[in-house]
Amino acid sequence: MLQVIINIIILFHLKGKVHYYKMQITNKITKLFVTLAVTFVAFGMIASSASAVTQAQLIAAGFSPEQAAIVLALMGGSTTSAPAATSCQTFGLPGVAGIQQAVNALGYQPALVVDGVTGPRTRAGVQWAQALVGTNADGVWGPMTQAAYVNYVNANCAAAPAPTTPSTPSTSLNGVGDPDLSSTNLDVESIVREGATEKVLGMEVRATDGDIQITNLRVQLKNVGVNNNVAPANTTQPNRRPDRYLSEVSVWMEDTKIASANPANMTRNGNVYSANISLNNAIVREGVNNRKNFYIGFTALSNIDSNDIDHADFEITVDNVRFVDGTGVVLVDSFIGTSNAAFEDSTDSGEIRLRQSLGANTPEEQSIQVNESSSTSNVELLQFSLRPEAVDMEINEIWVALEAANLGAGKTIAHLINDIRLMQGNTTVASISSGFDVDLNPPTSTIFGVKFELPSQFKIEEGDTEDFRVVVRLKQQDGNFANGSTLRASLNAVAAEDMDGNTITNFTGSAAGFTQTLFVEGATISFVSSSSQATNQDNTSRDYTVVFDVTAIGQDVQVNRTSFTATGVEYAFADGDTEGDAGITATLSSNAQLNAGVYTVFEGQTRRFTLTVNASAGATQGLKKLQITGVAGIAPASLVEGTAATLN
Repeated sequence: MLQVIINIIILFHLKGKVHYYKMQITNKITKLFVTLAVTFVAFGMIASSASAVTQAQLIAAGFSPEQAAIVLALMGGSTTSAPAATSCQTFGLPGVAGIQQAVNALGYQPALVVDGVTGPRTRAGVQWAQALVGTNADGVWGPMTQAAYVNYVNANCAAAPAPTTPSTPSTSLNGVGDPDLSSTNLDVESIVREGATEKVLGMEVRATDGDIQITNLRVQLKNVGVNNNVAPANTTQPNRRPDRYLSEVSVWMEDTKIASANPANMTRNGNVYSANISLNNAIVREGVNNRKNFYIGFTALSNIDSNDIDHADFEITVDNVRFVDGTGVVLVDSFIGTSNAAFEDSTDSGEIRLRQSLGANTPEEQSIQVNESSSTSNVELLQFSLRPEAVDMEINEIWVALEAANLGAGKTIAHLINDIRLMQGNTTVASISSGFDVDLNPPTSTIFGVKFELPSQFKIEEGDTEDFRVVVRLKQQDGNFANGSTLRASLNAVAAEDMDGNTITNFTGSAAGFTQTLFVEGATISFVSSSSQATNQDNTSRDYTVVFDVTAIGQDVQVNRTSFTATGVEYAFADGDTEGDAGITATLSSNAQLNAGVYTVFEGQTRRFTLTVNASAGATQGLKKLQITGVAGIAPASLVEGTAATLN
């Protein structure tokens, strides 16, 4: 049976199906194979004892040392559990000899010769060690591998670690899921007051194709407010260490703290401090409506050194996210979002501030059907909240920015809007029916400022939250603005005073709404998911797939199944390749009604489409990304594009 499994692994390797280990695996065949191998081990179809499978046996069966290390990792790491470190001594960088000592100390067998020479066995040992400590098994021992190795030794120097095996979700997960990660500024702060806890980095997570459970985040901190190229010369030099500023680094899922790390225990690599933080029950179910916001939180010390606090500007990064899907396989994805946070003295006036935040029910990006020959009322653009901290406040003015696009030649915001209201619930606080087309600074033809003057004595008490809505009445579309115009509202500024008449200058947070597309008739085209897969051994032929939804507005939308021009789905690659170019072919499928080669999305319906474009000989080589540029002649209001992948 071992030889059968080896042959299967070799076959998959030769066909180019196994591209990554514990990295962004979107190839479902690879994930299915990993699950199959794990299942064989679990049910005894491959013996999992220490003597069952060795690297030497795999090399004898036709594997290179590198391939053998990856196969052992896929089968749960080394077939012999790594022994516990007898001490917390670490090796590794700099130098090849230190790396060889580190691999041996982790329990690699047979042990490497510590000769300072990089060869096939050293590279295979490094790949094995990388799989064990949970970083990318590429055979190159760099700073990221060194940090993961040090973390692993620190965590396992007192007890024997268990073999690396696929994690089992604590709650049932469905499907072969992948995360869609993006930044969010909702509830994120850039200033942390002494003794306070604030969310300083936000990450929106959406699961596609199945459920996922996030098991680990790696957080990195760097104080960019000091000269990181100069070593501290004396006690007046500001400190880089996060524990000089923080008592805790925490992880939040929505408004619930789910994990934390002690800044004093973070691993240092140059001027960067990192921590691998394990999470429990951080589950995101499949579907856009089930997306969750995760946050990194800072809890500041109650008394930060005055010299340090003046130079504190921490750059926060989550450089990888480990997760498990319904197959039980542990995978790693990347998140490129960063943010910055500074600190303020709790005794200065900075504690008196007005907190601004986006309302939870702000309309998301969508299409709105408008009337062609009469006005369209009660179009809600934005919800936001104001909360005074430390003192009561009186709100005098609220400025809202309106951003319009695609209005038509010579048209401005005054051609689009009849009137605009600032509301609390169903009560109008202030309204404007003219004069709302004042250009903001810098002036443009499409961004305008609206100043709401609030009634005198509009008071909000300290700690209370007042919720507001921005609602517009649109003019008739015919003769005023183009079909497909867009409109977006954001909170721009607030004029506030304390009860002694002192002007409030310290504001925190933001509230930016989402684009609303205005159609008499048309369609909403929204991204759902994407993938890319090589279709031959040498990756000279590759499928690029984008899944998207079409919602018909005010009319039926008919999409020609085989035409990739204005009557069907129009597409292009970011590098310029498009329909009709050499080496480019496309297929389209949908759950919409199909008749005589035409899909029909009836008015008010939402139907799902899948476009797969194959690029092969004759197509432009290199990194390619598929973009949807139109459906039945209607352009998407926002970019709909797929996964970037390289064609050889």
